[in-house]
Amino acid sequence: MRYYLFILGCQMNVSDAERLRTVLNGANYQETTDEKSADLIVVVACSVRQTAIDRIYGKLQMWKKLKTTNHNLKTILTGCVLPADKKLLESKFDFVFDIKEITQLPKLITSRDKKQKTRGKKISNYFKILPTQTSKFSAQVPIMTGCDNFCTYCAVPFTRGREVFRPAKEIIAEVKDLIKRNYKDITLLGQNVNSYGKKFTLSASTSGRGWHEASGERNFLNLIKEIDKIKGNYWVRFTSNHPKDFSLGLIKFLKTSKHFAKYIHLPVQSGSDKILKAMKRPYKIADYIKLAQKIKKNIPEVCLTTDVIVGFPGETKTDFKKSCDLFKKIKYDLAYISQYSPRPGTPSAKLKDNVSRAEKKRRELFLNEILAQTALEQNKKLVGKNIKILIEKPAQAGSALGRNYALARTSTLKTVKIYPITLSKGAEIKTGTKKLVPGEFAIVNIFSTTAWKLEGK
Repeated sequence: MRYYLFILGCQMNVSDAERLRTVLNGANYQETTDEKSADLIVVVACSVRQTAIDRIYGKLQMWKKLKTTNHNLKTILTGCVLPADKKLLESKFDFVFDIKEITQLPKLITSRDKKQKTRGKKISNYFKILPTQTSKFSAQVPIMTGCDNFCTYCAVPFTRGREVFRPAKEIIAEVKDLIKRNYKDITLLGQNVNSYGKKFTLSASTSGRGWHEASGERNFLNLIKEIDKIKGNYWVRFTSNHPKDFSLGLIKFLKTSKHFAKYIHLPVQSGSDKILKAMKRPYKIADYIKLAQKIKKNIPEVCLTTDVIVGFPGETKTDFKKSCDLFKKIKYDLAYISQYSPRPGTPSAKLKDNVSRAEKKRRELFLNEILAQTALEQNKKLVGKNIKILIEKPAQAGSALGRNYALARTSTLKTVKIYPITLSKGAEIKTGTKKLVPGEFAIVNIFSTTAWKLEGK
């Protein structure tokens, strides 16, 4: 029996899908990349954006046709699903289950009773299921799930629930195992990673004892310090941060860390204090700018990225201009720019969505133009420098000049095209030759750049 995973949304959903693979492989299913040949289609949904939900509706008609030729085909819905989306979609799927009920999935598949979709026995820590990664050198390690911030536009607290943290020993053991298996690129995941340890962990007892930074017990900074001590040749990143929890201690650690990349994703969402207040983001833009400047002062080589929403209800042209001014001031390397779409059940859904779709698109494109300029400016600083990269894809044809090149990434997630060095006859290669193997590190000299890609030899 074959299964097909349709994964939408963020890295947390990708990570959850890796645990789904483990459960399904253990039930003697085999993964396929061709949904037409599948006996089981599992959707890992994302209610955070309407576009992701729309993609599910776009697939449903085709899956319905597949059932006419494959009567054994079953469809399952899980992931981050808002109650309103779940109500509309559950009649179109054979089963719907909470991702925390993952161990009950084999029973659901063999059941003929659709009502069993709500009878799965929830487990307290589904993260204990070992993930089945598709990459042999890059892995994602969730350290928490859920969110307590309740930003007015966000669905996460209503789909994943409140913040819950994995025990530090469990996280460290998973990272150690990955490094032992020669994984080179590790990302720590969470909706708000730098709030880690401020509340109870998944294994906390009912005695009421939690992990609190003030008491000197386990917190995010202590956790990553422990990970940084693990011996090996590897990179680590973490995402996503909240500006309100980004401490000076964290900045100082990243400045001198051996394994953690000089990469910080610092979501801002808007450059206007008025819009930030409406979003329930607990900081003013002046405070955010001070934090960004403090980061850049302490870590000059930092790659700073962000999230921003355009067209939030009530965002005037003046408000949008403040976001543009912020982009010019901070000079981000990359930004994830999204057009606002109301999510059912969130507080902002009650507000009048008074910015037209055409205007949202215009603002997105305009902000992207500023980003392209600042990203190019930042990338030009790397020209002429030798930098460490991780090879992702072997040499392939396709460049405009007809030359072969390999694809790689820097520790700060910048894409690099690597071209071979052509030596004149009789030139001495003191360090020998090295085959470009995916999953291996190499040193390249950057000779050219665009806003989104570097080129090196």
